[in-house]
Amino acid sequence: MKVKNLFAVLFLTTFAFSSAVMAEGSGRMTVSGSIIKTQASCSIAPESIDQTVVLGQVADAALLENNGSGKSAPQHFNIQLENCEVSAGNSVTVTFVGMEGKDGRLGITGTASGASVALTDGSGNVLELGKPSKNISLQNGNNTLPFTIYLQGDGVPGNIQAGDYQAAAGFMLNFQ
Repeated sequence: MKVKNLFAVLFLTTFAFSSAVMAEGSGRMTVSGSIIKTQASCSIAPESIDQTVVLGQVADAALLENNGSGKSAPQHFNIQLENCEVSAGNSVTVTFVGMEGKDGRLGITGTASGASVALTDGSGNVLELGKPSKNISLQNGNNTLPFTIYLQGDGVPGNIQAGDYQAAAGFMLNFQ
């Protein structure tokens, strides 16, 4: 009999609580993440998983330089790694993927056209979409992988059109 009473109390408490919540409004919380295999040497810090890098307004004159291959001012961003447990010689490569633009750069969508987004590693080497970066050495603890992006004209001055644009890339890490 006590078990039935306990279930009745739990049911009424749950019903009363949910009614009170509904009377005040409702909302939603989403939790996401992933469990990674232990062969991975590090975890990606939460703030590095989904980043927005703003290039701001770029004058078409900057892109028209060098016969339509001009560049915007660069913007730096990092991929932060946490809790790395590595031995001597461990490294990681980063491969960026997305809609391809000119010469393996990241393509843009929107009303602007005639340019694409270049990604470079910490040494200034341009990274081609779909191809891994050079090996980046890791050390125990936290690591910062530096990168830079800039908008670059596609080399056809007549194709550079003003407007808004977006570009999106994913990245994959390969630990060695």
